[in-house]
Amino acid sequence: MQWDTYSHCSSANEFVRLELVIAYCLPLLNYCLGSFYLSASKVKDLAVCWNDCFRRIFGFKRCESVTE
Repeated sequence: MQWDTYSHCSSANEFVRLELVIAYCLPLLNYCLGSFYLSASKVKDLAVCWNDCFRRIFGFKRCESVTE
């Protein structure tokens, strides 16, 4: 997903932005990850990035959990 597209929808509902991230980013990650060898630490880094997407959409700080 191009971040300029994401930045233009800042006034959109959080769930609309969430659907944009899921519709563009998740398929790309699923498609590409099968061709790479990733260590456990790299998988954890990807999970942190994915959680940061949710934090940015819903306005959480890094110290706050996104699981709720």
